[in-house]
Amino acid sequence: MDMQPRISRLFSKICKSNTLKELKGKEVGDPLIIEGRATWITQITGSGRVGDDSYFLVVEDSDELNALSVELSRTNPTIIAPEDVRRYLGELIWKMEGNGWSRRGILQDIEKVLQFIKQYKGEEATVTVPVWGLNLGDSPFTIGNVQFVARPFPQDVEDELKSIDPDGRGINTVAITTSKGDQAIIFDNAIAEVNRAINIIRAFAYPIAKNNQWQELCTQGDYRKLHSFGLLNYKQQSEGFTYIKSVHGVRVGSVIPFNIHAYLPYMNLSGFNEILSTINKNDKFSKSLIKAADWLGESTKPDVLQSKFVKVAFSIDAMIGDASEDIPDKGKRARIAERAAFLLGKRYKTRNWIYNNVRGVIGKRDAIAHGSNIFITESDVDEAGNLTKALLRRLLLEQPRFNSLGELATWVKRQSLLGSTGRPK
Repeated sequence: MDMQPRISRLFSKICKSNTLKELKGKEVGDPLIIEGRATWITQITGSGRVGDDSYFLVVEDSDELNALSVELSRTNPTIIAPEDVRRYLGELIWKMEGNGWSRRGILQDIEKVLQFIKQYKGEEATVTVPVWGLNLGDSPFTIGNVQFVARPFPQDVEDELKSIDPDGRGINTVAITTSKGDQAIIFDNAIAEVNRAINIIRAFAYPIAKNNQWQELCTQGDYRKLHSFGLLNYKQQSEGFTYIKSVHGVRVGSVIPFNIHAYLPYMNLSGFNEILSTINKNDKFSKSLIKAADWLGESTKPDVLQSKFVKVAFSIDAMIGDASEDIPDKGKRARIAERAAFLLGKRYKTRNWIYNNVRGVIGKRDAIAHGSNIFITESDVDEAGNLTKALLRRLLLEQPRFNSLGELATWVKRQSLLGSTGRPK
């Protein structure tokens, strides 16, 4: 939908309403009759009453402004949040007020704001996030755009940390990443990037069904048990100043540190090194493997078994679920089950078992997503998780390697024609 006419109509109404003489002295909540409709004031800017130095919004204006802000933010969702779009629209209203509620030039001003929102790249910031439960020793560790480094913090931050981590055992590591966005979204983008990196560690190191002793490896807000705080070193490029923003929380319970270097040999046997190199690739198939590892990491976090099961199924789907343009489609369940069977099985009986199990996993996931009351056991989650980890390892480490889903689909078709022995029938 073209947003310009909607904004123009709304602003014209605000201009017209604010020039009505009988509104002087009205307060928030006062009833009004505007264009034959009963309404009331929801906001006054400039003073506590409508006057020469203020404008007002009626309830319809406020609702429409909020709706417009949400829709406009979707044109650039990872950079601009609805609350900042709302502020940009509010600045246009202030400009109209300064011009005596004249509507001259309003279309040009609206178009400038729309283009700014659509094209805005955001400010770039370095974000430092304390990580609970990860022990690096003295060796930095990089996953994509996130660098994990050992403590220390500056002294003022160290003093602040002691109030939430008095024994110093919970936070031994920080994650540093760059992030872009407006003031409302830049920190959330960084947290999402750090959590993805942590999920990749968890995917290769943690069990899925059982709540293991290292479940506390997390950043702010991952669990009800644990919270940390984040530091945002923000440099506004136009004015060149820096400030620190802190988001505080309270730690409850103990943390058993996860020493990543002790587990790296095991993790590398599962494809951890390969996933790190895959992160830097920009092709669709590589991104699907990263997303699969991300979902697997999510499934290791404390949750009900149904949710864990669905996350594992999402991981399978992310890896091998898309249809191929060159291969006739058999339907989602059959497509995923067949690919899994040929990737993991060498003989007919093994392939048949994998086919039926993966088909069942996808079927149960769809049933849960559509509201069916499917009973999921710990054994169900473990079995699905083991299959998924084996699929990820196979695609990362074993031959043949695939550079696209099309290559994988073509290979599976060829295997189905050759038969279980790999020789033509």
